[in-house]
Amino acid sequence: MNSDKMNSDKMKDKLYKFKVNMSCAYHTYGWGIILRTASNLYEDNLNLEEEHLVLNDKLDKYKKEIDRLQSLLSGGVDEMTENLLSFSLDTVKSNEILT
Repeated sequence: MNSDKMNSDKMKDKLYKFKVNMSCAYHTYGWGIILRTASNLYEDNLNLEEEHLVLNDKLDKYKKEIDRLQSLLSGGVDEMTENLLSFSLDTVKSNEILT
């Protein structure tokens, strides 16, 4: 919780500095620099959204593969245990049990 507050404070500080820089750029160079900056930020945002979708798809695939492997492993262990018990019961003779 405390780190969330720190991250929020850092973000607010960075946002404030960005606004000040944009204000200075506007007063020095006019709207052109602001429009270019906004366009570049929008393009970056679109690229990040696309990357986010790709990574979410990969994450979903990994989760499905983990579920598949876990079910395979648990099913395989149960089958292996059953086979071992069956084998050990087949090899043990009644007189060995009594002694």
